[in-house]
Amino acid sequence: RIAQVITSFLDSMMAIAAGNVEAAAARVETTLAGLLTLAVNFLAGFAGLGRVADQVRGVIARIRAPIDRALDSVIAWIVTMARRLGRFIAQAGVPNDPGERLRLAARAAVTAARALRGSVTAPILRGALAAIRLRYGLTSIEPFEQGGRWWVRAVINPVLVQDLGVVTGTAAPAAGAATATKAQAITALNVITTASQVSTAMVDLEADEAGIFARYKGAADGYLLYLNPKNDGDTFDLPLPYLRRRASFKKGKAIEAFWIQKVLGAGKNNTPYKVKVGTEWQTFIPDVVTGSVVGDCKDWKDISFTAQLRAFHAIAKSSTRAGEVQDGNGQPISWAKSFVIIVRAKSHTEGKTTVSGNLTGKADMIHYRITDKDVK
Repeated sequence: RIAQVITSFLDSMMAIAAGNVEAAAARVETTLAGLLTLAVNFLAGFAGLGRVADQVRGVIARIRAPIDRALDSVIAWIVTMARRLGRFIAQAGVPNDPGERLRLAARAAVTAARALRGSVTAPILRGALAAIRLRYGLTSIEPFEQGGRWWVRAVINPVLVQDLGVVTGTAAPAAGAATATKAQAITALNVITTASQVSTAMVDLEADEAGIFARYKGAADGYLLYLNPKNDGDTFDLPLPYLRRRASFKKGKAIEAFWIQKVLGAGKNNTPYKVKVGTEWQTFIPDVVTGSVVGDCKDWKDISFTAQLRAFHAIAKSSTRAGEVQDGNGQPISWAKSFVIIVRAKSHTEGKTTVSGNLTGKADMIHYRITDKDVK
């Protein structure tokens, strides 16, 4: 009889998990009534329990509470996995290299923009660009006007700015980058008078290094220097894309330097090294070179064992690559150092960096530390 009660109770757990309290309570009550009538009635009368079903329901309700909480957690996990699966399917076949993803996204944006009919406005473009953002895993992709044409600014890390080749729907057509004169470019440069007109990255850089905005515009180390050798009719960047790109690159390097110091207690390396790739010598500059470590810092969503990282690994393990690694002066080096990388932590807005299996196998240490929350 005890075994029958236990079996009946276990069977009722499925009903409890499904939320069918009445059926579960009735089943337990029937079993108790049929098999333990005298005992239960005696206890009910002795303890003043009243209706047994009410008491059983109370017990079951207490059992259901942790079950409900567990089910809520399971459902939340399923939803999260479904979203990740959706992103995985949407980005199937897309390369891991951020630069290549930016290039493909820019090409897709040009194709999408030129397929539009009628007056092309920002809301129309944003709708067309939404699928491209998902497909290529971009942080953002936003249209903006420049010289009477629509451009797009795509961001992972680094940033790419692309002329879409269509005129804006709210401004008169004007010369684009491919046909602009130097005088037009200088006029556009003079309109940009504050860092806030460029980007938040430029504002941050100006706050940290006063005068950098003017320097990036000037003739010594800025747009005017870049523009000087150009001729009217040449293909060249207009001022705003140029300044945005330089600010983004500089900001990215500053972020990398911050995390290298924070994680490894080292400064950012600027010393070049040469690695023999096939039959050619190529120059590489690892982010980190110390007495015991060679490595790289990547504020990227995805990272694989690229040609650059393979070269950094060769520098770290140069003792096993006789005659294939040199310092900047062409002198052979022979080291046995740890190969490390610093990437995004789980707390980053875009989540933890996905590191390829090949890179995971080659790295001696992977520091998941980079975050964009509460860090100056």
